[in-house]
Amino acid sequence: MTFPLGFAFFAVPIGEFALPVLMQWTADFTVGALASFMVGSLFGYLNYQSNKRRWIFVGLSLLVPVLANWVRAYMIVMLGHLSNNRLATGVDHLVYGWVFFGVVIMGLFTIGARWAEPPVPGQPRQG
Repeated sequence: MTFPLGFAFFAVPIGEFALPVLMQWTADFTVGALASFMVGSLFGYLNYQSNKRRWIFVGLSLLVPVLANWVRAYMIVMLGHLSNNRLATGVDHLVYGWVFFGVVIMGLFTIGARWAEPPVPGQPRQG
């Protein structure tokens, strides 16, 4: 009986207070994902000749910022906790997020540049 009664807890309508925050997080994620997809696509087109490398880099430009965002969220929570909520609240939260996003994208570009394929003279660009 423990599991069925415990499982019934999920039917209790709680958590609506979190909807605005979760909606904002979703919107922030969507904007970040679209930005990283856009710059990843441009970087891949300009720096790689093979479509395989381009698609790999575009995939990484979507995956790496998502993983980095998890790290960023953890760091902001810990920074708030360790500073008794003096840091990483309000505007600090947004600034740290955008700076961290910039650092992650620059790191992705730096690593991606190591495998850049220079254009072959006289050959048209694929794609």
